[in-house]
Amino acid sequence: MTPAPSCIDYRKLKDLHDAARRVYIEGAKVLEGAPQGQEFESAYQTAENAMVAFVSAREKLEKHIADHGCVELLEPNNLYFPLV
Repeated sequence: MTPAPSCIDYRKLKDLHDAARRVYIEGAKVLEGAPQGQEFESAYQTAENAMVAFVSAREKLEKHIADHGCVELLEPNNLYFPLV
């Protein structure tokens, strides 16, 4: 399958993937510094929800790439790595 030169859906999914990744990383940082007790439980739930959203965004992006064949490999800040 020949990759599409430019795909709006790819760009939207990639942007969602990147945003979800940033939120997940921030959630993990907050969790790392949270004390035990209610504050930890709250931080844990936030990080867990962010991880679920990130995995979902990644799966949608991977499915789109597999179905449509578009990926901007030459993008300077392409931080997309497929799940294995």
